[in-house]
Amino acid sequence: MSTATERFEFKQDPNLLRSTILRQAGTLWKAILEGVMNSVDARATKCDITITNEKVTIIDDGRGFQSEEELEQHFQTFGTPHSEDDDAIYGEFRMGRGQMMAFGANRWTTNNYVMLVDIKDDSKGMSYELEVAPEPFDGCRVEIDLYDELYTSVLEDAISGIEKYVKYVNIPVTVNGKVVSRDPAELKWDHVTDEAYINLKPSGELAVYNLGVYVCNIGSYNYGTGGEVVSKRPLKL
Repeated sequence: MSTATERFEFKQDPNLLRSTILRQAGTLWKAILEGVMNSVDARATKCDITITNEKVTIIDDGRGFQSEEELEQHFQTFGTPHSEDDDAIYGEFRMGRGQMMAFGANRWTTNNYVMLVDIKDDSKGMSYELEVAPEPFDGCRVEIDLYDELYTSVLEDAISGIEKYVKYVNIPVTVNGKVVSRDPAELKWDHVTDEAYINLKPSGELAVYNLGVYVCNIGSYNYGTGGEVVSKRPLKL
């Protein structure tokens, strides 16, 4: 006698998602960097960051979320891979926003929607509240009310950190009103190839940027040179 076979999808406990979000969070400036990269992927022409001891605000003029279907697929669901159709530059699995959620209660305003997220409020669990925006907002504004107030030294580190990481992002990025990014296409380089912009120097470290975003420094003993390399194509990190 044959036995019917049933198929069941594995499920994930909400606490596992919370743990994943908190564990992937590094520094505050790397979380802010995720916001900048989201702005570039949304085809923004600028990204403005304001950082204080208590709050971070990231504002862009990108496409934002256009529908509740997009919210469900790309905000509510973590890990949805980007497709070739959406032309994402940095994003791959749509996990980066979790880093911003790890540092404070989030308020996202985009087009006609407002999303409220507080992953440390146990009464809300791993959920978000969706509201109708009082008035449409063209682009996306992310406000992060920090869980822990920043010491002045940490605030200064966050500002210098984001300046370092977005140095060659090809849209204007401002931090507290100061432009901190430079489009590599508008600068002078020792070498320009189909793959990268390159400046070399005989000593020191070689700074590597993935599509304008800082990745790492490589000692000159590895390649016999220092300088900067900014890739034109995505690096496998």
